[in-house]
Amino acid sequence: MPAASRDFLDVPVYVADRTALKAIDPAKDTAAFLKEPGREGMLKWMAGAAPLSDPGEA
Repeated sequence: MPAASRDFLDVPVYVADRTALKAIDPAKDTAAFLKEPGREGMLKWMAGAAPLSDPGEA
């Protein structure tokens, strides 16, 4: 499947850790599922929303 066809799919990106999560381009991917143990969950970027900080992140 050509990379450009991803633009037509509405599915989350699955990432292993926060480093990979920070590398996502929110202009292309607006949802992600974080699979990092202890921090698993779905994240969604919304236009105009300020990014949240993680007080537990070292």
